[in-house]
Amino acid sequence: MGIVRLFNEIMTPAMAKRFEDALASGSLRQLSAELSAEGLSQAAIYHQFESFADIVERAGRTVDESELYFAMECIVGYCTPSNKWFDHYLTNEEIYAYRSSLAEPGASVNAG
Repeated sequence: MGIVRLFNEIMTPAMAKRFEDALASGSLRQLSAELSAEGLSQAAIYHQFESFADIVERAGRTVDESELYFAMECIVGYCTPSNKWFDHYLTNEEIYAYRSSLAEPGASVNAG
């Protein structure tokens, strides 16, 4: 697949493979938990999912796209309480602030 640049961030082949594997095994929630354990903020995780959703959308993979959008709702907290993946409700302002931080020189992809 190569390196894909979306939303001012690079999705490496290794990260794309992790998403592909999680989609194939139905373990997107586990991937989210792993990314959190690796130090990514909730906003950074949302951003990774959003970036990969854009990739599958461009490829016309509507079923995978739907699964990713549902996962993004669970990351934000815009779902039933039993489906929430984080205790915190992620606001649009936090998402925009994270995206803005990516445009800043020397910004960390873990910021959020």
